[in-house]
Amino acid sequence: MQRKSFIFAAAAIIAAGSGFGAALAATRYNSAPSAEAAAEAEHPSLSDPQPAQNLIPEKKTRSAPALNTPSVLDIDQYVPGFVIGEYSTEFSKNSKERNTNIALAAKSINEAVVKPGETFSYNQAIGPTTKKNGYKRAQIFINGKKAYGYGGGVCQVSSTLYNAVEDAGLEIIERHIHSRPVSYVPKGKDAATSYGDIDFKFKNSEPYPIKIKSEIIDNSVFIQIVSE
Repeated sequence: MQRKSFIFAAAAIIAAGSGFGAALAATRYNSAPSAEAAAEAEHPSLSDPQPAQNLIPEKKTRSAPALNTPSVLDIDQYVPGFVIGEYSTEFSKNSKERNTNIALAAKSINEAVVKPGETFSYNQAIGPTTKKNGYKRAQIFINGKKAYGYGGGVCQVSSTLYNAVEDAGLEIIERHIHSRPVSYVPKGKDAATSYGDIDFKFKNSEPYPIKIKSEIIDNSVFIQIVSE
């Protein structure tokens, strides 16, 4: 995976007290190559989604965190607030409707806690992407073709989350790719979702609770997976 990864020391996070956004605003990591192209995005073909079983990667082994901080791989050295995975993507500022949907989805998963052994469902977390729930009509993909539908843009958040989860080495339960490439992540690194149909799910395979930190800063989606 092509990204410029970094790991915050737990002590630095606790001492800073300036919030998730302030820490990430100074460092743009894992950014997608083109913000202007990111308006092209979203849902996959609902008639021929890619099989999730072919997309679940082998669980990778993480090395001990840098900066001489305690390793969260050992429950005896568990440190709350430790960043175990992170990712960011950029989006275009040109689509107000799509950006509204991205912001709603990012807010829905922010501060979500997943206990050891629990499975997190993205669709369950954000709910139906309907007009009633504040979602706007924006560009989506249907059968590989561009169309418009409520919730266009939420797949950028699920894809950013997927890459953060993969960076954390957690177990992927369900993931689908779009019916055509998207611009905000490298090819094959997306996670398409459609409420009531296809979902992105992962399992907290660590022996401690984890929390999702999700925030929009300027035209970027920032997501971290931290020990809770």
